[in-house]
Order: sequence, then C-alpha cells, then structure tokens
Amino acid sequence: MGERNVHAAEVLIAAAAAVSRELAHDVAIVCVDRGGHVLASRRTDNTGYPAMEAARRKAATSAVMGVPTAMVAGLVSQDPLAAAALSSSPDMLAVPGGAPLVVDAVTVGGIGIAGAHYSEDETILQAALSRVSEQTRDAGESV
Repeated sequence: MGERNVHAAEVLIAAAAAVSRELAHDVAIVCVDRGGHVLASRRTDNTGYPAMEAARRKAATSAVMGVPTAMVAGLVSQDPLAAAALSSSPDMLAVPGGAPLVVDAVTVGGIGIAGAHYSEDETILQAALSRVSEQTRDAGESV
C-alpha cells in the first residue's frame, strides 16, 4: 500500500479519535491494507487489548469482503452457512464498526473501530468517514 494510503489511514484514525473523544467513548481504531495487515492504529488510554483486536478484525473483514461489517452482520444473521464460514476465520468479525477503504472505486483496505457498544462503534465510524469526506471535498483533494 502506498504512502498516500497510509496518509489516508492516519487521517481517518485522527477523525475517529476526535469523534470518540467528543462522544466520551474509549475505543481502538485500526486501518489495514487489502490483505488485512495493519497500517496504523490508535487507542484511548482506557481501551483494553480485546478492543484493539476486535477493531483489527472488523477492519480486515471489511477490507477482504469489500463491504461494511454492518452489512456482513446482516448477512450472517440470515444465513447460517455464511455465519459458520465467517466464524471459522480468526481474522474476521461480523459486527458493526468496520468499513472498506476505497480509492478510485477499488478497495485498498479497511478501518475498524471497537471498544464501545457496537452501535456506538458504528456511529463513530460513520461520523469519521463523513468528516474526512467533507474535509477532502472542501480542500479539493482525495484521501
């Protein structure tokens, strides 16, 4: 993954950290490349190891599958075979709070957030993605 994508990961992580502070949630935030390898991560002081691992798994799930983990969660809730297949992989997690990172219509990685209730993880994720989208649109650049 190129330097531009590492920069994008860092920008997204900073935005998610800001949102988590505003909402007073302790979370871990992880960005991975297309293969699920960690590019960058951050956690608040009161966030434990399980949250970091859950965030990594959410990011990897979105990177590999190319869709948000909220969508994957909906799929596995309706399909026992898909649920069994996904649960057999230690690197995948079908819980809201993960999204693919897409550049020029190509999935290049994923971001995962964990540590609060999964609905709050998803709220932080969506707010961070929205902020970064607005910032880059206003600056006339793409992240």
